[in-house]
Amino acid sequence: MLVCVFLIGSLAQAASSFTNPPIVLTVEGTNVWIRPHQTNTWITAFPRQELQEKDRGRTGADSRTSIRLSDLSVLRIGVFSEFEIQPLPEPEIEAEFSLWRGLMRLLNRDRPGIHRFKTPTATAATRGTEFVLEVDEDTGRTRLTVFEGEAEMTNEFGAALIGPGEQGEAIAGRAPTVTAVIDTTAIVQWSLYYPGVLHLEDVELTAEERAELAASLAAYGVGDLLGALAAYPEGRVPTSGDESVYLAALWLSAGRVATAEQLLDDLAESIDGQSRAGRMSAALRRMVALVNQRPLPVASPDASRSFSATEWLVESYELQSRFFLTEALTAARESVRVAPDFAFGWVRVAELEFSHGRVPEALEALEALDRSFALALRNAQAVALRGFLLAAQNRITAAIEEFERAIELDGGLGNAWLGRGLCRIRQGDADAGRFDLQVAAALEPQRSILRSYLGKAFANAGDTRLARRELHLAQAMDPKDPTPWLYSALLLRDENRANEAVRDLEHSQELNENRRVYRSRLLLDQDRAVRGANLARVYQEAGLDDVSLREAARAVNSDYANYSAHLFLANSYNALRDPDQINLRFETAWFSEYLLANLLAPVGAGTLSQAVSQQEYSKLFERNRFGFSASADYFSHGEWFQRATQHGLLGNSSYAAEFFRHTDDGQRPNNDLEQLALVLNLKHQLTPQDGLYFRASYYDTESGDVFPYFDPANANPTVRLGERHEPWLLAGYHHEWQPGHHLVALGGWLNARFQVTNGLHTTPVFDRGTGGPVQAAVPMLSVQDYRGDLDLHSLELQDIWQRGDHTLVIGGTAQTSDFNTRNQQDAFAFFNGTPVTFNLTQHIRSDFLRLGAYVYDHWQVHPDILLVGGISYHHVTHPRNHRFAPLVEGEDSRGQVSPKGGVIWTPTSRTTVRAAYAQGIGGASLDQSVRLEPSQVAGFNQAFRSLIPESIAGANSAPTFETAALSLEQKLGERLFLGLAGEAHWSEVDRTIGVVNFVIPTTLGSGFSAGSTREELNFREQSLIATAQQLLGDHWGLGVRYRLSRAELDQLYPELPATVTTLGGFQRQQDVEAILHQLHLGATYNHPSGFFGRAGAVWTAQSNTGYSPDLPGDDFWQF
Repeated sequence: MLVCVFLIGSLAQAASSFTNPPIVLTVEGTNVWIRPHQTNTWITAFPRQELQEKDRGRTGADSRTSIRLSDLSVLRIGVFSEFEIQPLPEPEIEAEFSLWRGLMRLLNRDRPGIHRFKTPTATAATRGTEFVLEVDEDTGRTRLTVFEGEAEMTNEFGAALIGPGEQGEAIAGRAPTVTAVIDTTAIVQWSLYYPGVLHLEDVELTAEERAELAASLAAYGVGDLLGALAAYPEGRVPTSGDESVYLAALWLSAGRVATAEQLLDDLAESIDGQSRAGRMSAALRRMVALVNQRPLPVASPDASRSFSATEWLVESYELQSRFFLTEALTAARESVRVAPDFAFGWVRVAELEFSHGRVPEALEALEALDRSFALALRNAQAVALRGFLLAAQNRITAAIEEFERAIELDGGLGNAWLGRGLCRIRQGDADAGRFDLQVAAALEPQRSILRSYLGKAFANAGDTRLARRELHLAQAMDPKDPTPWLYSALLLRDENRANEAVRDLEHSQELNENRRVYRSRLLLDQDRAVRGANLARVYQEAGLDDVSLREAARAVNSDYANYSAHLFLANSYNALRDPDQINLRFETAWFSEYLLANLLAPVGAGTLSQAVSQQEYSKLFERNRFGFSASADYFSHGEWFQRATQHGLLGNSSYAAEFFRHTDDGQRPNNDLEQLALVLNLKHQLTPQDGLYFRASYYDTESGDVFPYFDPANANPTVRLGERHEPWLLAGYHHEWQPGHHLVALGGWLNARFQVTNGLHTTPVFDRGTGGPVQAAVPMLSVQDYRGDLDLHSLELQDIWQRGDHTLVIGGTAQTSDFNTRNQQDAFAFFNGTPVTFNLTQHIRSDFLRLGAYVYDHWQVHPDILLVGGISYHHVTHPRNHRFAPLVEGEDSRGQVSPKGGVIWTPTSRTTVRAAYAQGIGGASLDQSVRLEPSQVAGFNQAFRSLIPESIAGANSAPTFETAALSLEQKLGERLFLGLAGEAHWSEVDRTIGVVNFVIPTTLGSGFSAGSTREELNFREQSLIATAQQLLGDHWGLGVRYRLSRAELDQLYPELPATVTTLGGFQRQQDVEAILHQLHLGATYNHPSGFFGRAGAVWTAQSNTGYSPDLPGDDFWQF
């Protein structure tokens, strides 16, 4: 058992000079003793034993200890060590020790401390956070190695200053000297953790040896390596090569690496390397090299001879170190196939299954772990792994119990401290959790990932200085690990240092493949997607909006099942939405991605509210909490945006309640707008594989004429629009069959009301003479009062299956709704003001039905080439005319098979070429926003509610869409991003609109009656977009965006004869065209203080043709 000395913050005894005296944590081994001051009795150390000044401690041959000092430092003490706690001579000295012999290593992650250590040959005063002190028992030679900070070593012959990366040495009779440290790993190898790999059946002990070692072998058999070492007969010399191998394995477990290696070296000279003992000795030496990250020759299994369970297990660790994670699992399974009773092998199998992230297979891993428990009841690794599996199921209290049991079994196991620390943070005890992470880093200093976690914990606590220091250490310890670069980028982003965050996140992406040492291919894709989502957000904060959208789409294509990627793509589309809800081009894509993100996200992922969502890399640091956020934006023309969110996480449930209000006085008469939205989002995790999602929303908006007009004089000064959703309910379910295989379901019900009052409603009047063909067509005005009620039901199922190089997305949808519409028109008058005696009151009911199915395949045909293919079929039955008064009863139907195709080619890490083609068909109303079908193909939006501007043609039912796009994205240097894209859109609508027919009456009456006619719309848009965006220094982001677009709209009333007479501006056929030039100039400034600013200018120039009367062009600047 391990002894660690632990300070809990109790009051010091009166005789002590400590504010908080050290306290013993746990014991690693059985030979750790404490001799209290003024006694001659050595007592066995015990957990939480409080130490006082002048107390003396020592460790035996099989034991190590760690001590927490009064300044929160962790002091790790090796085997054969003896120390004494000294009084504090000066107030600024935070700890003073005497080390008579042995090893100690100090780590202080809270703040640099001043410590003084006395040895037989020198006194060392240290100011820093990490160093190792070694004293030779026979000669008193002292070596002090400084990893971070500085130290001064003195004796009666002189003094020496020691800096980071240097080692001071003091020998009796000489002044201290300083040299550079060549091999830091060798200095700390005694404090590293060496997992058990030796199977007892692989060493051929004689009957006599087994009898002598019975107690030790019994402890080993239940997984208690330190107990096995303690039970090994003291002073016994191995009588065979096999016993020497066994003893070396035990010494490794206690950190006596040099002794174990010397024993194995001596053994290699006396036995045949191909003998069983020789092979086991070689396996142990390979394991030592792996833990210490030394180079070693590749030694793969030879099919010509049988490999032992031990060799297969070491091979598993070696394959993992060479990035072959799947093969490492295969080797581990081979070890238990050869030896079904091999406890360490079963632990390894369970560990690697968990590393693959296979949540359904976690049950299988648990069964393997249960077998390990039956075979190895005191195996600390197995107990800690069980804790992680429980934590993955969000059973935090039970997980903590397992981690504490693992610490009790072996306090030197860093993973046990790591797990408990993360779980404590999850429960809200951040201080205790951070200390556990600090102990983990002290126990296994070679693992940069532990430093990364500690840095992240400090960042969450708001201590950016300590967080940055830990992350810099992690980056230096393992330059190939992407995790500290990611956490550093998140920290920089939180400090409003967006440009520097971009640098670190891009570097993290470049290093992503290095994580394959312990991440499966699927999880690496998830990592890449999360890094992409975070990078997209940082690009946006740096002012690189176009780069941000491209990165968000790339993240979704890297891992379609990754919620973070979908969330930021939703955020990117949200930035493009029209706040007045008139231009609905990005409405469907935004809400679709947002819903999918919330369905796929685990509880506490932060996606429930877009106002507070964060794309953190891991939920490891999530904790039970409640939060509130609010913001308000005001513009000088009288526009307000107000948002507030109250959110919380408790156990397996999370929620977010949102308030949103948008008011705008407008730029012209009757141009005001007021919007109110209330949203409640709930998420509950039923099991690690099953989650429920619920959303309830209320929406109310009222406005005048907020449609955009090229000529403001065309605005309607009388129209008032209203829309209310009360309520809109959505319920979703997510099941993960296995990593990469997901089922999501979404059902919903919406009750909505639309209302329009319009004093200048325009209706075509068709003069049919005595009842024949239309002879003339003129516009007629009326006062309209319109009410529409919508009752919508929706259900969609989607299966996401990621396997190998393919990601399949298969789904089906069914939607049905009832439209209940009332329309009243009176005060009719012709366009010239002549009143008409005619009133119209209508009440119609019509049905909507949409049935659809789709399949998409993302095929990574080459590391540089992703192909996207898909096909969908949708059949839509929609109201014939529930919008354009006079209304028309009945339904029309339309079906379409829509092919999809795309490619993403990245010939270099700085160049991306994308192309896409897609067809689609729209719906009738809000049904178009409730969908899970992929919203984009190769990063180009394919989900539209409308392509034809509603300010020109109004809303439509069942429009068809067609999109083709091509883009080239290039990064030059480190901070210049160029983009060139061309897009083409086509949309066709064949709709029925209401008209007023006039027939010369043959009896008394007005001769006017409600009727209908067909209208065909054909819309075409081609655009060319060029962007250049530059990060400048640490604070500035500059951007230029030029867009050239050509839009054409052909309108035709095919039922009107070509000879019809038209008056008052009505046209049977109109083909209009607009060419638009837009130049956007932007600059963004971010300062670490939190101050930021944005400035922009837009030049717009438009020319128009085909309008009657003529619509002249214009150009202007906006600032």
